[in-house]
Amino acid sequence: MLGSEGDNAYVDNILFTQLPIGIKENKVIENVDVYPNPTKGNVSIEFLSASNQKTNVTIIDVLGNVVRIDGYQIQQGKNILKIDISNQANGIYFVKIVSKEGNYTARIIKN
Repeated sequence: MLGSEGDNAYVDNILFTQLPIGIKENKVIENVDVYPNPTKGNVSIEFLSASNQKTNVTIIDVLGNVVRIDGYQIQQGKNILKIDISNQANGIYFVKIVSKEGNYTARIIKN
């Protein structure tokens, strides 16, 4: 910032001492594949889970509205979940897998 004489400068130093809240590396649900993408309605969500656990899969539209929530008991190892979104309007959606150990979000296109 310059003063009226043109010779003043101001500097703000910012020091972050902790990691940001809300960013967490997910090691519980890995190798997620959402297909087909784009889709006409039926979506498969394939992933590996590090443990048996309860999981919610939420479908969210581009405006942030929750259009569907399904609960699953997933098993350790490979899981394939099938979701039908054929009754939803064409557009962009987000598939959010939520468990107590972490979250994963993927974008899908319905056409």
